[in-house]
Amino acid sequence: MDYDGSIIVRQPQDFKYHWDDKRIDRFLTVNHEYYAERVRTAQEMMRKTGITGHLTKEDVEDLKHRAREVIPGRAEAFAKVHNISLYNGVSIRAQKTLWGSYSHKTNRISLNCLLMLMPESPDMIEYLLAHEMAHSIVHGHPESFWKQVELYMPDYQECEDYLDDYGWWYIQLLPPDEQDKNAARVFLK
Repeated sequence: MDYDGSIIVRQPQDFKYHWDDKRIDRFLTVNHEYYAERVRTAQEMMRKTGITGHLTKEDVEDLKHRAREVIPGRAEAFAKVHNISLYNGVSIRAQKTLWGSYSHKTNRISLNCLLMLMPESPDMIEYLLAHEMAHSIVHGHPESFWKQVELYMPDYQECEDYLDDYGWWYIQLLPPDEQDKNAARVFLK
């Protein structure tokens, strides 16, 4: 699904189970309510943010620059306040699948520059710092991990819900890959 609510249909030409238009239509009919809700969310987000198109490469570079000015200082302060010793810096990237990650090998975190677009940016940044730095203590996402996140940020669930509801839309703002530009687009009726 793209930022505007269009559905991108992409499949390899040599795919063993190639779907024809009829099967794609059937799939969209069966899943209509799910995709209709996504379309409503896309329209709501375009209205709220005023963003009505993909970001340009220059926009993404600007977001990275802004994030590099804001996030490292916040990360240092967060690590100091919570006495996190296994923290060795932050990288900022434009990622299509992750909001953040923690490397046990380097003790560094990586955060997505798209955080800078979120109206709740300070809270979302704090949440991603809490989430990724909790990984310095607990691998994976067992119950003990979420308890650690909650120690750092008691109201983290609100941010987790925001990412579940709207995170996909922000990711779709990134400039499309070549294969996305050439993919078939379907609009719900």
